[in-house]
Amino acid sequence: MRFKPEITPYILEKVYHTSYAELVQRYITGPLRMASTTTAVPASQLPRLAKGHNKLGQAVPYLALADLQAAGGLHASPADLLSYLQAQLAETDPAFFIPSQFENPSNP
Repeated sequence: MRFKPEITPYILEKVYHTSYAELVQRYITGPLRMASTTTAVPASQLPRLAKGHNKLGQAVPYLALADLQAAGGLHASPADLLSYLQAQLAETDPAFFIPSQFENPSNP
């Protein structure tokens, strides 16, 4: 059976009895002070987004992924992405890194 990332928010909301956006804020963006990361981009912030392009190099319109938040629905600034990367590399909080036993599945 293949796990679908688009059901992750639904499962988390049911387990924790709160919204996916609140969970992201509580466990990731809040502790890391990622003020420019959100699950929903307000219309006033749309001009700040990087423009997507098709295979011909033509700009394409923004695609809101409200129903697919865990599959690409988070939006972050470069500075916030660096904060998240630093937390991953530091490996000091289990919420931000993959434990070493999962890094190489071929190694028992």
